[in-house]
Amino acid sequence: MIYTPDGRFCRSCGGETVIDEWFGAARMLKAAGVDQLSIGERLKSFDADHIEHLSRLYQKQAAVVARHVDELRFVENHLLGTGWSDELDDRLTAELPLDDAGLARMQSPVDHSIVAADVIRARTKSPFAITSMLAALVLIRNGWMSNFDEVEIGLQALGHGDVKTADEGALAFGSWRALHLPMALLPTQQLIGALIDCTRKDDAAIALRLIGEDDEVDPALGASTDPDRAFSAALALQQPEPLRAALGYPDRRYAAAKALAKGGFGSLLREVLLDLDDDDQLEAVLGALRRHKQAFPELNATLWKLTTGHTRSVRDSATFLLGLENREGDSTALITLDSDDERAISAALDRASGEPLELERLARWLISRQKFTLDQTGVRDAVLTGGLPLDLIPSSIESSVGSEHHVQLLKVAGEQLVATNAESLHRFLLHTTWQHLPLVVRSEAWSCLVGWYGQTDYPTGGPLVLDDSIIREFFGDVDQFVDRFVETTRVVGLEEVHSLCDMIDLLLRYSPPEGIRTLINQKALFKRFLDGVNQLLGDELLPLQLRVSAIRFLETVANVEPDLASNMLGFLDHMEATFAGSPMEFECAAAASRIRDE
Repeated sequence: MIYTPDGRFCRSCGGETVIDEWFGAARMLKAAGVDQLSIGERLKSFDADHIEHLSRLYQKQAAVVARHVDELRFVENHLLGTGWSDELDDRLTAELPLDDAGLARMQSPVDHSIVAADVIRARTKSPFAITSMLAALVLIRNGWMSNFDEVEIGLQALGHGDVKTADEGALAFGSWRALHLPMALLPTQQLIGALIDCTRKDDAAIALRLIGEDDEVDPALGASTDPDRAFSAALALQQPEPLRAALGYPDRRYAAAKALAKGGFGSLLREVLLDLDDDDQLEAVLGALRRHKQAFPELNATLWKLTTGHTRSVRDSATFLLGLENREGDSTALITLDSDDERAISAALDRASGEPLELERLARWLISRQKFTLDQTGVRDAVLTGGLPLDLIPSSIESSVGSEHHVQLLKVAGEQLVATNAESLHRFLLHTTWQHLPLVVRSEAWSCLVGWYGQTDYPTGGPLVLDDSIIREFFGDVDQFVDRFVETTRVVGLEEVHSLCDMIDLLLRYSPPEGIRTLINQKALFKRFLDGVNQLLGDELLPLQLRVSAIRFLETVANVEPDLASNMLGFLDHMEATFAGSPMEFECAAAASRIRDE
């Protein structure tokens, strides 16, 4: 660029002006120390070759300056504003010619092919801070960042004294590419503040809308001749058609997919979900769909493909969205994908909670794999809401394996009993306490009953006493009950399960005289029952209270049926001698004394 002023002399310095062709030679003379008032005369005295030589020396330096001006202009072409390159051209031209150090500082090759590498070179090699800073903004705006240094340099533009530079910084950090990076480049509130101060209001409104602010965006911006601005507006306004078109461009696919997901346009995402670059992007898009809390049946086939071969978060989101469809069998099918994950089980139970058949199907599947326990999140809620059939545990427990799993299932049945007061569960649990099962299982059944009895009108020990009608209600007939009683009294290790000891203790202690009399009248059954009572008396490992209750039972028998008093006394006298010196000696003697006094 030629800077020869109009007129015969310069209005600033008073020096004689020269023709444009001599401008470079004149600058060289001035740099050599020639008085500016004499430059014109000196040039006139030179021959053409001398002037051409001086001009060539100047042009070599001017070419170096031009490369840097062009470099900034190249960077500028990727920004929204203009003018920086002209300002640099003015400043550098005024400084020509440069000394050796100044010239060396700017000697860097520049390749102007429009690729990210050129901007990176401008950012890292340019000796001018403005070029480096604006190049950093170009890298941020276009998604070409190579390291975090570019962010640090680009941040200098925010709040810059030059308004157009400050605007460029705010809009670079607020560009759709910067906002779709895996990590935020700066705090949201800082960016919002910079965008509010931005003088380019239309572009700032788009960026603010992309951040989540409720700014008005002119729909006409979606038809902008600037493709990047048009796409940004489509993202901000969640316009389905331009966003669907953008899905075909790899660099815009993720941003478009996420915007469509936020807008709830699930039908447009059927294919693109499988084409996203990584699972972090997938999770972000699926997360946007999840926030609608609605099913997307059109994505069913795609979502099933995402339930395998991806990260946990992607699989969880895919199964969550599939679960919202409430398709028959889906809850069980989804849980089979990862049956060891408690969160997945909980989610499946939650999905099935409103569908009784689906909930039962899932519960039976979990029981078959020994994963249906009260400790599993979602099971207790399923019980309390009444969504489980009352026969779930009774019909499943025999096919389950292992005492530990039986105990867990009984806990569920006990919770159901408390929630429903169902008599069928009452009979099931009471029946279980007397079955030929591991003691820990029977003890759990009794514990469930005792917990429920305490919340009902039943006495603590429940309804079971020696009453013919009650026994037949729970056991079918007295014969089966007596068999269960005798078997229980003979179980090795009974003393280790105190709840069962309490169960028998309560039965012996609170059975009414008329019930005992009815049992006595069934002579063979009574004899077998009495064998069981005597078994308790003779087991020194059993709790004293239970054995004392057995003694009191024999006393009651003697009082109810005097013809048996002598038999009871004979047995008690025998036991008194057997347990001489122990508390049992005293209890046997006291009972015998009361019988005789009667």
